[in-house]
Amino acid sequence: MCIRDRLSTAWSYDLGYTFLRDRAVRFSLADDESHRDRPQTAHTVFANAYYQAGLSENVDYTLGFGAEYVGHNQREEAENAAAKDFDFNDTSVYALNTLTFDDRLSFTGGLRFVDARDDFRNQNIVLYDLGAAYTLTGGTTVRVNRSTGYGRNKGFIYFFGPIEEAGGAPLTESETTEVGIGQVFRDGSGATRGEIELSVFRTDYENAPTFSGWGDAVVYTNDTRAEGIELSADWRPVSSVRVFGSFAYVDTEVQSTTDPSGGGVGSTAVPVPNRSAALGLDWQMTQKLRVETIATYDKGMRTESVDISTGDVTVTERDDYTRWNLAAYYEYSPRLTFLVRGENLLNDKDLGFSSTTEGPGGTTNEDLVAQDPGRYVSVGLQYRW
Repeated sequence: MCIRDRLSTAWSYDLGYTFLRDRAVRFSLADDESHRDRPQTAHTVFANAYYQAGLSENVDYTLGFGAEYVGHNQREEAENAAAKDFDFNDTSVYALNTLTFDDRLSFTGGLRFVDARDDFRNQNIVLYDLGAAYTLTGGTTVRVNRSTGYGRNKGFIYFFGPIEEAGGAPLTESETTEVGIGQVFRDGSGATRGEIELSVFRTDYENAPTFSGWGDAVVYTNDTRAEGIELSADWRPVSSVRVFGSFAYVDTEVQSTTDPSGGGVGSTAVPVPNRSAALGLDWQMTQKLRVETIATYDKGMRTESVDISTGDVTVTERDDYTRWNLAAYYEYSPRLTFLVRGENLLNDKDLGFSSTTEGPGGTTNEDLVAQDPGRYVSVGLQYRW
C-alpha cells in the first residue's frame, strides 16, 4: 500500500507499508527429498518528502528526504535439525539534493544513514551518492556517478559457519563508479520516440562472508571486484506501443581474503550471472486497458576456482535461467485503476540447477540442489486524487 499526494507546486510526499510472506523450499534431486523449509516474512514502512523550486531563471533545485524501516524474519524447519529463527531489522534516513543549470548540467549529492541490526550484532554505516551529468546539443547526455551501498547474506547463517561465536556476519559494503552516455531520439515534431544508453562500471565489495573456517569459530570475508557494461534501449514505434530491452555483462574476481591460507584469491566464485538480457513490451490496447510484459534471461553463472598451491584452474558453468512476467492495468475511471501481475509464469528453474565442471581432473556434470522459485500472482487497486 502506498499513498502519494502533492501539497503544492513545490512540495509532495509518499508513504506506505508493504508485507511479504513466502516460503522457500529447497529440494535435492539426488536425494529426492526436501532439505529445507524456510518461511520468510518482511515488513517495510517508508515515508518520503520532495521539494522542487527554481532558485533563479536558469537554476532549479530538487530535494528528497525520508526514512525507511525493514523488518525481516527467517525461520528454518528442516528434518533432523533444530529449528532456527533469526531477525534482521534495518532503519535508515536519507537526503538527496540535485542542482540543474539551464536544463543541461546537473549535480547530485546525497547521504543515507543506516542502523542495521540482527540477532548477533548492531552495525551503523553512512552511504553516499555523488553524480554529474551534461546534455549536449542533439540530445546526447554524458554522466558519471560514484556511490556506496551495503548488503546482507542472510542465508549465510543457516549453514555450518559458527556465526554466533564470531559475533555474526559483517555487512558487505560496496563502492561503485559508473560512467555512461545516452542518446535521445525525437521525431519531426520534437516528441521523444526512443532512447539508448551505454554505461561501464566497477564495483568493489568489502567483507563478503565466505564459508571457510567451518567449525573454527571464525567468519572469513573476501574483498571482491566486479566490472561490466550495461546497454539499455527504449523505443516507441507508435504512440500506443513501447518496446524496451537491456543487456549486461559482468566479470568478477576475488581480490583478497581474511582466510590465512589465501584460498579463493584470484577466483571468480561470485554468485551473479555473467550475462543478462531483458526484452519487454508496454501496449495501451484500449483507452482503459494497458498490458505490460517482460522476459529476462540470465546466462548461467561461470566461476573459476584457482588452487593457489598448484595454479590449477577449475571452471564451472551453471544452467541458464529465464523468467517471464505479465501485468495488466484496467483504468475503471480517471481515479480508479485495477491491476493484476504474474511473475515467473514459466516457473523455470533458477541458476545453479545443474552444472558442468572442467578442471585438471576432467569434465563432470552434476545435478545440484535446486530451488523451484514458483509462480507469483498479485492483484491491486490504485486510487488517485
